[in-house]
Amino acid sequence: LYYDYMTAKKLLELTDKVVEQRKKNYDAAQIQSKEVILVTDAYYRTALDDQAKARASFNAKRAALEQFVGNDVFTQFEQILKERDSKKNED
Repeated sequence: LYYDYMTAKKLLELTDKVVEQRKKNYDAAQIQSKEVILVTDAYYRTALDDQAKARASFNAKRAALEQFVGNDVFTQFEQILKERDSKKNED
């Protein structure tokens, strides 16, 4: 369950980055031809769909792990992850 959670978390983070980049591409394409706008829109919408699926998967994995270990332990676990991620971002 831990590995499922961590994998789903990483996938969600990656899809968040893809959505962000494709939104930028879509916004930049607004001055381009209609065809370019349509293509970037399709890629952006696909990324949004992938993000929604990744978020649903992450929430399911999160709930399964929380049920297995209990709420208190899971809260501590997520706090440790948050601290570890913030230290990693500082480096």
